[in-house]
Amino acid sequence: MGKASYRLFIIAFFAILAGSAFSLARPVQVWANDYSGNISSSQFAAGEGVTITGNTNLHINSSVTVHSIDINDNCTLTITGDPGKTLTTTYSITQYNSSGNLTVNSGTINSGGIAVNNLIISGGTITAHEDFGISAYTITISGKNTVINATGDNGYGIQAHDDINISGGKITATGTEGGILSAFKDVTISGNNTVVNATSAEKNGILADNILSISGGKVTAQGNWCGIATENGDMTISGSNTVVSAKSSVSPAVNSNHRLTIDPPLTVTKPAGGGIGGRGGSKFIATVAGGQDAATDVVIKGPVAKSDAGSDSDDESESEKPAVVNKDAIAILKITGFPYGTFFAKQEQGLAAKAAFAASLPAGYKSAFTFNAITNGKSPDNTLKKGSFTLVIPAEFRKAGRTFAITYLDKNGKATTLYDTDNDPNTITVAVNFEGYAFELIYKD
Repeated sequence: MGKASYRLFIIAFFAILAGSAFSLARPVQVWANDYSGNISSSQFAAGEGVTITGNTNLHINSSVTVHSIDINDNCTLTITGDPGKTLTTTYSITQYNSSGNLTVNSGTINSGGIAVNNLIISGGTITAHEDFGISAYTITISGKNTVINATGDNGYGIQAHDDINISGGKITATGTEGGILSAFKDVTISGNNTVVNATSAEKNGILADNILSISGGKVTAQGNWCGIATENGDMTISGSNTVVSAKSSVSPAVNSNHRLTIDPPLTVTKPAGGGIGGRGGSKFIATVAGGQDAATDVVIKGPVAKSDAGSDSDDESESEKPAVVNKDAIAILKITGFPYGTFFAKQEQGLAAKAAFAASLPAGYKSAFTFNAITNGKSPDNTLKKGSFTLVIPAEFRKAGRTFAITYLDKNGKATTLYDTDNDPNTITVAVNFEGYAFELIYKD
C-alpha cells in the first residue's frame, strides 16, 4: 500500500473519532489547567465524559467507567494508577484536533481506542479495541512490566504517522489492515525483556515505511502479505538474544524493499539452509541463501538466544553470554550440517597453531585472519565439525582478482586447505569433516 493510502487511513481515522464518539450528546466534566488528582466512580454520572483543557495528572485509585476522554490541543494527560483499579472509557481517549498528548506511567486502562498526538507509555496495562486500536503521531513504549493489547477491527492494531520505538514490555497488536505500522518513518524494537506479537489477517504483521530495526527481545509477526517488512528503507536484525519469528501467506515472511542485514551471531534457523536472497530491488529471506524463492515461515535467532524473552532483568546472566565477544563474529551467509547454533568468530591462535598454519600456507598465499567454530555457544571444542558454510569476505580483504581459501587444523595439528566452490568473489564456500575448531582465511593476489 502506498503513502497516499496510508495518509487516507490516518486522516479518516482521526476524522471518525472526532466526529462520532464525541458528537454524541452527553454530560461532560471539564478539567482545566494543571488539574491534579484522583479519579473515582462517585465523580461521574452515567454516560459522563471528560474534556482536558490543561496539562492534567490523573491517578486511578478507584475503578471507574466514563464515556470518553477528549484532550484539547497542546495539552498532556498523564495517568498513573493503583494495582487492581481500572479506568474504562466506553468510547475513546483522543485528542480534540491534532496536538493532544497522552502519557501512561502505571495503572490499568480499558479503552474503546486511543488516538493522540504523542503517546508515551512506560508502565501499566492498556487494552484498546475499536476500528483502530492505538494511533498517534509518535509512539514510545518502554518498561518491563508494561502490557499492551491493541486491536483494530477495521484498521491497525498500533499505528503511528512517524516513529514507533518499543524498548520494553509485552505488546500484542492485531488489525485487519496491519498489526504495527509506521506510515512515514521507522519502527525500532529493542530490549532483552521485550515481547512483541503482531498479526494481520489481510496485510502485514509489522511494516515500517522507512527503517525497521530489531536489536533485542522476542518478535513474532504474521501477516497475509508479510510478517515483517519495510516499504522504502533498510531492515536490520541484530542482538545475540534476539528471536524473530515471521510468517506470511502470499509474500516473503521477511521482506525489505532496500537493504536487509542480519548481524552475527544471528542466523536463519528456519527454513534449513535459508538465508538472504532477493529479486529486483527487494531483499528477503529465501528458502536457499542467495536464492529467489521467498520463505513464508522464518525463524532468525542466535546460539545463545533465550527460549523466551520477558525476564525480570534486562541483563544476560553469565551462563548465557558467549565467551567470544560478538564484535568478532564473522558473517556467514549459509551453514548446513553443523550443530544448531554454530557460529564463527575471529580469534588469535596459540603458538603451536600459528606455526602449523604458517607451515601449511600454499605458495603465494597470505594470511587474512584466523577464526574458531563455536558449536556450544560458549567456547571452541574438538567435537566433529561436519558440514559446509559460506563465509562473507570482510570488505577490507576484497580486491579484484583476489582468490581465497580456508585452512583448518584438526585436533592433532594437521592442516588441510580447502578452496572456494562458489562463483561469488565476495564469499567463500567450503565443506569440512574433521575434529577440531581452528580455521584460517588465506588469500592470493
